Amino acid sequence: MKNKRNFIAELRTLEMPYSKYFTKKGLRNALFAQYLHTELKPNLKLYFNSHISQKEWKDGLAETHLDIPENTTASRNEKVAANVVSLTEIESKAQDIQSAFFALVWNNKLPSEYYTHTITDTPIFHILVAVKQQIADFQEGVFEEMELNPKEYGESFTEKLIDNLKQIQIPELSNAVIKDFISEEENIQFDIRIILGENVPSDISLFYKKTKQFADNSLSRYLEQKPQQVQQDNSKAEGETETTLNLKDEIEGYFYYLQFDDFRKHKKILSDDDFERLVGWIEDYYKNGLEVPKIKNPIKEVNTAKGNVIETFRNFYKYKNPYSTYPDSLWQFIKTAFFQYREDTLLNISKAKKSNDYDTLINKYKNNIPSVNS
Repeated sequence: MKNKRNFIAELRTLEMPYSKYFTKKGLRNALFAQYLHTELKPNLKLYFNSHISQKEWKDGLAETHLDIPENTTASRNEKVAANVVSLTEIESKAQDIQSAFFALVWNNKLPSEYYTHTITDTPIFHILVAVKQQIADFQEGVFEEMELNPKEYGESFTEKLIDNLKQIQIPELSNAVIKDFISEEENIQFDIRIILGENVPSDISLFYKKTKQFADNSLSRYLEQKPQQVQQDNSKAEGETETTLNLKDEIEGYFYYLQFDDFRKHKKILSDDDFERLVGWIEDYYKNGLEVPKIKNPIKEVNTAKGNVIETFRNFYKYKNPYSTYPDSLWQFIKTAFFQYREDTLLNISKAKKSNDYDTLINKYKNNIPSVNS
């Protein structure tokens, strides 16, 4: 419930590209699912609001022009600058709260309730920002690329735009963005007038109309043929299943070294039974949408550095989800699976570092590890 409230609050105030489409429940839920998989980060606004009531703040604003802090991610390197002017009581209290917040972040003592996910870390947000910029570059290119062939310029843009939108993997949203671009012709002509004045040179206006028309036609053809193309892609995928690794193969490839001796401890890292159990749990974790599996009997003996185990979990997650940040469920899963890590906080697990000989250990069994780019 808390995550949902924070999500809605951020979505309401965020300058989200194509925000109008996220009023639809299905697209909003898709964004929320990605939101839950982002890394938890310190939230200044949440901390601030828990220490000053809305009434107290509004009353204080009658005396000062101090703004409510932005919903920002704190960094250890950030410092609160001293104010050289005379402060009102509410300003002084606000500054103390911010100073306390950054001190807690710096010392890794900020309570977990002040860590939140963020929409700006989701793949959807990053892709839509890139798409917006790509369209802006296309519009501005009308002033710089007039020596190019309008057809080549328009269709080159279209190809790159489609490649970007495919990464979203939500056809409803991708199609909406494309249709939005196609219907923008009048607005774009208005933008040109803003930049050049009412008397737009005819050669610029003509070049843009031509390139926009070629782009629109190419995008319209893509929308029309997309159902057939998707069917072809699915048929191709089905034909490839016999030659590609299944999930269990991938897991065993990444975690294979755990069946052998650690260089420092000179002991087998995991027993055969524990290794098989771990592979099964990881398989369940990914098959069930990154939900922590129910584990009654965690693994009690691990004969390698904790950071080595966690680094492998990190690497495998990035192999499976290259555009996503680490979800909290990953750290909770590790904590639940290994008895030795039961007292660790999720933050400490997420920050654990691999040992100096980790890469050597991994490289010894390198042939068993699938490439991230494969």
